[in-house]
Amino acid sequence: MAALITYAIPTQRFETIRDAIGGIIAVELAGQKSITGEIIFNAGVFVERFIPFDNTELPSVNIYFESVNFSNNDHTSQTGDINYIIEVTTSGVNSSTTRADVQACKNCQKLMGKIRAILSAGEYRFLGLTQGIIQNKSIISIKMGQPTANHDSISSVSGQLILKVKANEINAELQPIEIGDIFSKFTVEETDLGIKILTINT
Repeated sequence: MAALITYAIPTQRFETIRDAIGGIIAVELAGQKSITGEIIFNAGVFVERFIPFDNTELPSVNIYFESVNFSNNDHTSQTGDINYIIEVTTSGVNSSTTRADVQACKNCQKLMGKIRAILSAGEYRFLGLTQGIIQNKSIISIKMGQPTANHDSISSVSGQLILKVKANEINAELQPIEIGDIFSKFTVEETDLGIKILTINT
C-alpha cells in the first residue's frame, strides 16, 4: 500500500512551544542579570536534558514536555492541554551566616519566582508565538525538592514549576508558520550534555 500522506509532516506545535519556553527563560534571565548584576540569573538553560547537572553547571534550568491531553478532535485540528515541567537546580555554599542547604533553597525559590513572573507576564501572553497558536497558559504549581549535601561545604536542590498551555495542533499540511520574534533571540544547540538554549547577543 502506498503512503497517502504526500507532504512532510511539520514540527508539532507542542515541540515548538517547548523550545519557545526555553528561549524566553534564557533571554529574560540574561536580561535580569544585566539589570540587577545578580549572578543567580547566570543560569544555563536546557530542554529535554536527562544527564544530571554537576556543581560546576549550577544554577541551571531544564524544560521538558510532560504530557498532552487532546479535545475538540477532528480531521483537521485538535486542542491540546499541554504540561511542561521547568526544573530549576541551584547550589549553596556554607558561610559564617548561612548553611549551604538553606542558601541552596533560597536560591532555587528566587529563581523559580523569577521564572514564574517571566512566564506569567503580559508580554508573553502567547509565549512569543504568532497569535492563534496558544489560547491560554498558566503556571499551575511550584514545588521544592529536598536539598542534598554534595560534600562538606556545598548543597544543591531542585524545584519544579508546571506550566499548562492550551494550544491548537493541526492535522494537515501547513505552510511554514510565523512562529514569532522570540526565535530570533536564541538558538537551540546540541551539546554532549543535552540540548542547550543559547541567547543571541544583538
